[in-house]
Amino acid sequence: MKSRKGLTLIEVLLSLFLIGIIAATFIPAIFSNFSMVFKAKDITENIFAAKQNMERAMELARREENKSDPRFTSKSFTLFGKTIDGTLIHQPISGDKKIVAYVPNESVPVHEVPRIKSGSVSISPSGPIYGFLLGQSLTGSEGILESNSNYYMKIFNWYVSKPGFEGFIPENIDNTNEGYFGRRYPQWPQDYIKIKSSYSKIDGLNSLEKYVEDYQGRHIVFSVIPVSTIGKYGTEIPSQPVYLIGLPILNPLIHLDVDTIQEEINDEKLLYWSDISKDRIKTNEKIKIKYDEELGKFAEINNKVTISENLPLGEDITIFIVFNNTSLEVDKIQNLVNSSLGDNLEWQLNMNKGKIEFIIGKEENQIKLNTETFFDNNKHILVGQISKSPNGEVKLFVDNEVISFVGNTNIYSNSLLNLTIGSENSELNMYEIIIYNSILSEEQIDSVKNYLSMKHKIELK
Repeated sequence: MKSRKGLTLIEVLLSLFLIGIIAATFIPAIFSNFSMVFKAKDITENIFAAKQNMERAMELARREENKSDPRFTSKSFTLFGKTIDGTLIHQPISGDKKIVAYVPNESVPVHEVPRIKSGSVSISPSGPIYGFLLGQSLTGSEGILESNSNYYMKIFNWYVSKPGFEGFIPENIDNTNEGYFGRRYPQWPQDYIKIKSSYSKIDGLNSLEKYVEDYQGRHIVFSVIPVSTIGKYGTEIPSQPVYLIGLPILNPLIHLDVDTIQEEINDEKLLYWSDISKDRIKTNEKIKIKYDEELGKFAEINNKVTISENLPLGEDITIFIVFNNTSLEVDKIQNLVNSSLGDNLEWQLNMNKGKIEFIIGKEENQIKLNTETFFDNNKHILVGQISKSPNGEVKLFVDNEVISFVGNTNIYSNSLLNLTIGSENSELNMYEIIIYNSILSEEQIDSVKNYLSMKHKIELK
């Protein structure tokens, strides 16, 4: 039996059919590619011819010849503060497409990128800014080395730091504090967010009180970018940051805030704790200011610290304290803050066996409020109020507790303030103390508490 070789007629016809299908698919694409190549050739030739015509037209414009050419239009532009007269040329390419060029009547000198004077970019008022007045704004200033400012422009930017950084930024960077940038202190520019850009430094951050809610407890920077006539950008130069304290209720009688102590700290350094709104008021004793990655910056209180400025008190007061207890002794009694006039105790905030006490008056005749909540070692915000008119009232706000007394508060002497922080028995970290010479509404108290909780990373219960 002979073996079969080759293809049958059916197989040959089937192969030709498949080849025909493939050819029908690809041949149009091949012809389309050839068509595109020819079109590209025509476009290239048209553009090349238009460029040659444009070069000849520009030369005619420079020599002020053939101004009657319909492609030529007299035009003036204001660039970088200078008005330039010249000829605008429209050179058709093909269809409705064209090339546009401008030939000035006089040559414009090309300036390099101007240089900003070292340290000349500044922001006013300088920080930290304590509170905000109606209509108050931030303005920036800068110095350019080049004298002729008509031929370049400047871009002015405003930045705000990301939240969570301290109020103090050291002026000098050394091996001790360099590692804190990006953790405790914001680092330029990666820790800042642009909030405004303009071509006029007069356009500052106007009506600053509008920004309090968003930017309180953060840093603001003003910067300048010089730009040459050929559009080349120079180096962006920032100002020193301004810290916005942003306390929502202004003009407290006294305000102690460790976050704004303008000195670098270490474990061995003792510092006076000063009122940030009144420079003359400070503690009589130096205290140890410390820093912890979780707790932040705080004043370590393990002894009595006093302020004896005899500040005049009104009829009513509201007190805010931010602290955490560091003692492990459950039965320990320790003074947080108290005010006394000579030997007479006016009011006192204590931590008594893990609970908070607010005491008004002398031992034989006292008003005493006690919390039900047992306090842990986390940060807490305490608020105390004393009102003498029209009806006497004492209130203590602690976390979600509000304890009050209504009655005769004449046992409270309110003529002068002598402040004592802690005692020989205290083991506390203090962060902030604010005393107002007025009764704040519950809405105002909430606004201050929200500010303090955001700033000190305290979760309000």
